[in-house]
Amino acid sequence: MNTSVEDLDRALRLLSGHLRLMNADPIHMVVCGGAALLARQLIGRPTQDVDLVAFLDEQEELISPSPFPDALEKAAHAVAKTLDLPLDWLNNAASCDEAGLFQRGLPAGLQSRLIRRDYGDAVHAYFISRLDQIHFKLLAAVNVGGRHLTDLMQLHPKSIELEQAARWTILRDNSEPFVHSLKSVLESLGYVDIAEKLPG
Repeated sequence: MNTSVEDLDRALRLLSGHLRLMNADPIHMVVCGGAALLARQLIGRPTQDVDLVAFLDEQEELISPSPFPDALEKAAHAVAKTLDLPLDWLNNAASCDEAGLFQRGLPAGLQSRLIRRDYGDAVHAYFISRLDQIHFKLLAAVNVGGRHLTDLMQLHPKSIELEQAARWTILRDNSEPFVHSLKSVLESLGYVDIAEKLPG
C-alpha cells in the first residue's frame, strides 16, 4: 500500500459505503500516524496504513479502539479486497493493548485539537494535530527510530513543544533505559538543553 491523499479519501469513502450496506452504526475514529500527517498536510510522504488511536462514543468521549467492532473489521476487509490493500490497512495497533497510546494516556488536550472530516455518512475521521504528532513521533523515535525520527524532524518542533512531548513520554515510561534513550535522541537532534532538564 502506497497511500496518497486521494488513495486515503477513496478507501475511507468506500469503507463508509460498506458500513452503510451493512446497516452498521457510523464510526467516529481518531486517526494518528502517516494518514493524519497526509490529511492535515503536515508531511507529504506516502503512508502504509491508517492507524487508529481511539474512537469517539455517542457522548463524544474518547474510548479505546480495542476491540475493533465486527462491522468495521468486515467492511475494512471488503475495502482491502476491492482496492488490493493489506487486510490490516485499517488497524488499531497503536492502541490495541495495555501498552497502547490510549491505554497509557494520551497527551492533554488532544481531543480539542482534532480536525474532523466526513467520508460519506458512516465514517467520520478525526485527525490528530501537529503537536500530538510530535508527542507520538518522539515516543516512536525512542522506541523504534527510523522513519519516525525523520517524521519528527520534518515537523520542525519548537523547543517548548519537544520538551512537553518528552515529559509526556516519561509519564508513560520512566524506566532508566527509556529515559537514557530519550535523552540520547534529544541530544542527537541538538536539544541538549531539554535533555538536561529531564529527571533521571
